[in-house]
Amino acid sequence: MIDRRTFLSLGAAAALLGPAATAQAMRGRLYASCGADRDGRYFLGAFDGTGEIAFRIPLAERGHDIAFHPVRSEAVVFARRPGTTMLVVDTEAGRTSIRREAAPRRHYYGHGVFTPDGRLLYVTENDVERGAGAIGIYDAADGYRRIGEFPAGGIGPHQLRLMPDGASLVIANGGILTRPDTGRAKLNIETMAPSLTLMSLQDGRPLWRYELPEALHKLSIRHLDVNRTGLIAFAMQYEGDVRDRVPLVAFARAGGEVAFAAGPADLDRRMKQYTGSVAFDRSGAWLAVSSPRGSTVGLWDAAHGTFVRNLPARDASGLAAGPLPGTFLLTGGDGSIRLVSAIDGAEAALRAPDRAIQWDNHLASQALSPPA
Repeated sequence: MIDRRTFLSLGAAAALLGPAATAQAMRGRLYASCGADRDGRYFLGAFDGTGEIAFRIPLAERGHDIAFHPVRSEAVVFARRPGTTMLVVDTEAGRTSIRREAAPRRHYYGHGVFTPDGRLLYVTENDVERGAGAIGIYDAADGYRRIGEFPAGGIGPHQLRLMPDGASLVIANGGILTRPDTGRAKLNIETMAPSLTLMSLQDGRPLWRYELPEALHKLSIRHLDVNRTGLIAFAMQYEGDVRDRVPLVAFARAGGEVAFAAGPADLDRRMKQYTGSVAFDRSGAWLAVSSPRGSTVGLWDAAHGTFVRNLPARDASGLAAGPLPGTFLLTGGDGSIRLVSAIDGAEAALRAPDRAIQWDNHLASQALSPPA
């Protein structure tokens, strides 16, 4: 419930709309995240912008990210690397409708994205035989049948996003080689080569590629987001010496320059050289990056590339654009759900810490009344 106390705690972001419009905006979206209960059982949980739980669906293995269908009341849940399961969920009924297994000698990396019309789903996968990344193509109009693939442009593709033109994908290739028979063991740290690639949806051909400087080749590019102007923000996880000082967040324009995001000199220490979720706010002017290991969230003025502030958040995990400009929903491994404002650092607890719930790395959202 959005009472006066909660409204006031949202600070400048809520003041832009007023209490009634704020309440309506918060209830107008469905958010979803994977998690685990106190007994270690995995689930997909969904809630509205006030933190009220809509449903929980048991998962046979640990889930990672969720892709909401842009037209239907439907979401796809991807197993955590090196999982092989993809579940399609009816978000109105709160139940699983389709289960798909990865193609032979393939496993998922935990992320996928739909085309604007929702007909096709693109999923990051590992081609185990070649030790190379692939983007699997699934026909959402035909029961999510796998209809093809194209190279990801690097090893270990993780998160991917559709560009504003609707005709290309940007892919974060982490650069780390893994194999199902060795689980999550990292097999090529000394030679890893992370990259950011832009691929054509029409034929899967590469349109642009960025590789980190050799001195930073142990920075695994893992997660990213894109705003409506095509600005790409990506965050990294460092596989080198804990004493090294390395950048963890960067901004890029496809075909243009890449700029490491400014921040406090000790930002990598605060984040323990590890970032989690990355999200632009609904306006695209603000960026949030979580660090579950560092129990903190970094906030940037994306329009100017400047660091704004850190917000302490125990086991900070999933991030998604909030219902108001400048706001984000944040889930924690402590079971909490918070609405935070990048504008002035204000925050509201939508759900208190709960030992019975441990939210996982990512948070996704969908309008409760999808377009027809």
